[in-house]
Order: sequence, then C-alpha cells, then structure tokens
Amino acid sequence: MNKFNQQKEYDTMCESVKKLIDATEIKMAKMIENYNKKSLSWGETIFEVETDALSNMFNKLNDYVNNHTDHVDGYGSYFNYQPPSSPWSQEIL
Repeated sequence: MNKFNQQKEYDTMCESVKKLIDATEIKMAKMIENYNKKSLSWGETIFEVETDALSNMFNKLNDYVNNHTDHVDGYGSYFNYQPPSSPWSQEIL
C-alpha cells in the first residue's frame, strides 16, 4: 500500500473511531441522565451518577489513536478531537 492510500485509510479509521466514541458518549450520558431522573422520582436517592468528568474520559479515548501512532518520516495526520456539543441535546446515533 502506498503512502497516499495508507494516509487515506488512517484518516478514515480515525474518523470512524471519532464517530463511534461520540455516539457512545451520547448514549452513555443519556443512560446516566435517565437513571438519575428515575432515582429522583423514587423519592430517596441512594446513588447518583455524576457526569461532570465524562467528556474528559472520552477525550482521552480519542487521543489514544494519535498518541499510539508512529508517524514515519513525519508523515501522518494529527487527529484533533472535538467532543460532541452536548450529549443531552443530540439524538442517539
């Protein structure tokens, strides 16, 4: 495989990983939000799951590919992750 095809495949893989992680973050945030709402409706909250640091965990997952890629001869793209704007306002993908 030549460098052009390899770069294209790498970029495609990075974009697929980003979409998967974004979708998972949104689903997870909604699941936690739904649980917390149910918990409040029970009248006594024994367990409440905080979501303040959730996006940071997904940022680390997205950084994984770039941080663990050996770019030979300076060739390769930097995958710049942008988290979904708000997991609670987006539809589950």
